[in-house]
Amino acid sequence: MNLQNHHSSKTKLITLLRDSGIGSRRSCFNLIINNKVSVNGIITTNASQLISSDDTVFVNKKTLKQKAEFTYIKLNKPTGVLTTLHDDNDRATVFDLLPDSYRKLSLFPVGRLDMYTEGLLLITNDGHLALRLTHPRYEIEKEYYITLNKALKTQHADELASGILIENTKTAPAKIVTLDEQNFKYSITVHEGRKRQIRVMFTYFGYSIKSLQRIRIHNIELGNLDKGNFDSLTKDEMNVLIDEKMTDPRLDIEKY
Repeated sequence: MNLQNHHSSKTKLITLLRDSGIGSRRSCFNLIINNKVSVNGIITTNASQLISSDDTVFVNKKTLKQKAEFTYIKLNKPTGVLTTLHDDNDRATVFDLLPDSYRKLSLFPVGRLDMYTEGLLLITNDGHLALRLTHPRYEIEKEYYITLNKALKTQHADELASGILIENTKTAPAKIVTLDEQNFKYSITVHEGRKRQIRVMFTYFGYSIKSLQRIRIHNIELGNLDKGNFDSLTKDEMNVLIDEKMTDPRLDIEKY
C-alpha cells in the first residue's frame, strides 16, 4: 500500500492496520509480532513504527489496501415496514425511509426484523461488520421490549432463561426482566438470530404478543430516535463495534 492519500503524514503501524479494516487492535498487534507485516520489504515487529506517505506496507506479502468508505446508520423501523431492499408487491420497505442519495451506496440491513416488529435496525455497506454482528460465534446481544396478552409465569420465564427446544434445537439462554408486571411488559435479551425467534418462543407457551420492539444491538441503543427516522452511528459506537471481541473470523491470526 502506497500511502500518498492517507490522511496524515505519519501514522503508527498498528493504527494504520486497524484503520484499513484488517481487524481489531489486538488482531493487528498479533499480526505484527508474528512477522506477518513488512514495511518497504522489511519485516517489522514494532507496532508503534511510524509510517509515512513514502512507505509501502504489506500484510502476509499482500499490499495493504486502504479501508473503503463505509456508511453505518441505525434506523427505528416502524411496524408494517419490510426489512428488505425491495418488495415485488410494492409494499413499504426500510429503504423507502432513506433519502434517494443513499440508494447508490449499496446499503443492506444487518439481520432482519419481521413486518410486525419495530425498533432498532442497523444498515450498512460494510460486509465485515455485518458478519461480526450476525455470526453465531460472537453471541451478540439483542434486547427487545415485549408486551404480552397476560402475565408471564415464573416457570415459563425460568424455562426461557435456560433454553427451550424449538424444531429439535435448544435455544440459548435468554435474559428476562419484568418492566411493568401489571401491563405485562418485559425485556428479553437473546444472542441468537433464528427467524421470528422471540415470537416463536412465547407462542410456544401460549402467549400472544401485543407489541415487540428491538431497543439494543450490542452497544448500539435505539434511544430516543423517532419511528421512521435514522441517524449515523457515532465514533464511540463504532469503536466498540470493532473491538477485539468482534474480529472477523477470516482475519484470525492462524489464517495469515
